Amino acid sequence: MKEGKNGVIPILETRLLLHSLIYIPFINENEGTQILKDLTNCMENHWYSLKNTWNCKSIITELKKLQRFVLNDFIISGSIVIYDDDFIQWDLNVSIVSS
Repeated sequence: MKEGKNGVIPILETRLLLHSLIYIPFINENEGTQILKDLTNCMENHWYSLKNTWNCKSIITELKKLQRFVLNDFIISGSIVIYDDDFIQWDLNVSIVSS
């Protein structure tokens, strides 16, 4: 995640990734699920914008940890609709790529 190194997190892309990872198995299911839950709460509750909470570096660190737990490559397809009140309607398909 190159943007994270410059102090900028792509919020929508991160939320899209986290929403998709709900359907992906992890090597360590308990730890992977906990990191996913924590990051999802951070994004959905905008904790990244509050002082002394999540910051760019901590989000990137947790995303890298989560990446190590993903067992397979996967493809995300579909669409999302974002409303003015920040409500997101997800219509995604996640397919695991066979090796």
